[in-house]
Amino acid sequence: MIGKLLFLELIAAMVKHSWPTAVTSWEDTVKFAQLVFGTDVRVQNYCDRLPHGSKQSFLLVVKVACQAPRPLSGIVDLIPQQLSEIETYERNTRGNSQNPLKTQQMLSRGKQVYYISCQVTRSPCSCRSVFGADAHHACIPTASSLWNAGDKFAKLFDATLHRNFQAFGTAVEPVWFRKSWQVVWNLNDDNQNHGIEPHADVCRTYSPGDPITSFSFGRGGVLTLSAAKKKTWGKMLFQEDGDALIMAGNFQNEFWHGVPARETWEALCQSSMFISMQEWEQKQGMLSEVQRHKTCGRSEKDLRFNCTLRWKNTQFYGCPEYKPAYIDISKSAFR
Repeated sequence: MIGKLLFLELIAAMVKHSWPTAVTSWEDTVKFAQLVFGTDVRVQNYCDRLPHGSKQSFLLVVKVACQAPRPLSGIVDLIPQQLSEIETYERNTRGNSQNPLKTQQMLSRGKQVYYISCQVTRSPCSCRSVFGADAHHACIPTASSLWNAGDKFAKLFDATLHRNFQAFGTAVEPVWFRKSWQVVWNLNDDNQNHGIEPHADVCRTYSPGDPITSFSFGRGGVLTLSAAKKKTWGKMLFQEDGDALIMAGNFQNEFWHGVPARETWEALCQSSMFISMQEWEQKQGMLSEVQRHKTCGRSEKDLRFNCTLRWKNTQFYGCPEYKPAYIDISKSAFR
């Protein structure tokens, strides 16, 4: 019995702080945000916006974290470039001139286009994560070195991380300098009523010890949150151009998130979730976007770009970086 209690205390201590090998506390989450965005950014604790209280899940927001002139603002130009490269690859290399956009379309079972998406991994990793609606994307290689836009992102992101780390004043490098990353680049067209169904970013190659970072560009977007596998939403937040958020700790096991289609926004403004939002999110955010959309209709482009960055704890068999899976203590600590 005593041995079991000591083991639980050891696990609790590890969950409290895990930097620089994992992110399992609020302090770890802040350090990770500074590694990605710089030590000069002002982070905001959004843990009170979670559908229910949690000591293991963390939600951090950095306003204008990737807005010009900050280094990662360049991501917004790379997303459409990557999509264009894939279209050219599909047309010229695979000989698909009839529907060269096929491999970018995230489709429902009824063949409705949810949104446009692609994946890029840090070379030489070639893993592709399957998210259900993108099963027909397997023919598109993901390694960053194979794409102009992907290679530019790899150089930009790695240089940014190393530059930000210099301000830490320590020689102990965080584990993410050695791990492979994966970016999922999404395009949401509000005029096409694109949206993303409720989900959790869970994959066999991911670990809860590795945060998931989301960069938002273009038109404003809404993120809805619920307890895992619940059909009713609990909270929502508004993201402006250049905003970024980090979901860390046990977030993906405890909560689901989604991007509601624009046609639902007016109804959402009447919900209890809207009342719990900050005033700027209500007025300068959702209400302003709803009114603008009514006025402009389809005469103005309503494009939102999103970059979601995940880290690979292991690789799939066949990947150049594949190694036999090992036990991730940070993951077991959450179970």
